[in-house]
Amino acid sequence: MIKLIIFHLFLILTPFIIFYLLNSLLPNRKNTKEIFTQKFSTLLIIGLSISIILFYINPIISGKNIDKSYSPPYIKNGEIISGTIQE
Repeated sequence: MIKLIIFHLFLILTPFIIFYLLNSLLPNRKNTKEIFTQKFSTLLIIGLSISIILFYINPIISGKNIDKSYSPPYIKNGEIISGTIQE
């Protein structure tokens, strides 16, 4: 689960990273901080869109069977038993 969260955070940050790299590689750009504050909401919307789209597409392209029965996590004798997919 933590891998998935880190992956989606990386997807959200990807447009910001690309923006920073492009502005640092292009020598004619000045006022990068001012341009960044103007484009922040656009970059955030792009990153969130990519993350949401991949969040919904991932189960479709993963090839896992969705017809199986899911047993959610539960507590047994003070231990947390993780959720499983039963055949």
